[in-house]
Amino acid sequence: MEMNVSEILDRWSICKLKVERIGDSAKLEFDVLDKELKKLEEKHQWINWQMVKKYMYDVNDFIWQLEAGLKSGKESLKNPVYILDKENEDALIKIGTATLIIRNFNHLRVSYKNFITKLVGEGFQDMKKEHCSE
Repeated sequence: MEMNVSEILDRWSICKLKVERIGDSAKLEFDVLDKELKKLEEKHQWINWQMVKKYMYDVNDFIWQLEAGLKSGKESLKNPVYILDKENEDALIKIGTATLIIRNFNHLRVSYKNFITKLVGEGFQDMKKEHCSE
């Protein structure tokens, strides 16, 4: 599998969350990524992979939870036909706040992926230009 180290780590953590939360639909991809990650762990034994994986998992877990909250926040709109209705003001503030936090955590996620790429000295930096994660 030809994939950047940080991309393997990121996708591995997302697949792990999917397997834990929605069942086996991502199990096959998780197993493939897990094998690739084990190869990287063997190659770069000086890295504390347990800590690296936990951090990526925790960031993606938090983003997942925020996105789930966003979905339920949209359902709480009192007047979904006209989203800017005054009755929707409180729900829209919560949705906007969650959206900004998700953007900030995605920025943190991209920065961490770039740090891992630099740490192992393989792959390429993930560059986001005029992207919501900036």
